[in-house]
Amino acid sequence: MARKDQTADPIVKPARAKRVVHGAAGLAKAALGLDKADGNLMMRRWAVCDSCKHAEKIAGIVQTCGICRCMLRAKIRLAGETCPTGQW
Repeated sequence: MARKDQTADPIVKPARAKRVVHGAAGLAKAALGLDKADGNLMMRRWAVCDSCKHAEKIAGIVQTCGICRCMLRAKIRLAGETCPTGQW
């Protein structure tokens, strides 16, 4: 039986919801300086991401990963994060 109003309660795929929660937690950690990677590690990670074919720019400002959709400037700052392609 079809629902009458499908726009009132949109269905969110679990994978997307999980990415949103993980991303929000990561951004909060980065903003608070928790789980912070050291400067050399951040520079090495940025060099890899900056030259990666999966890196994307949004509005020419913020770079995101085309695979995991993370904001790279925040992701490289967290010691516990990993590259989805295994490059770091």
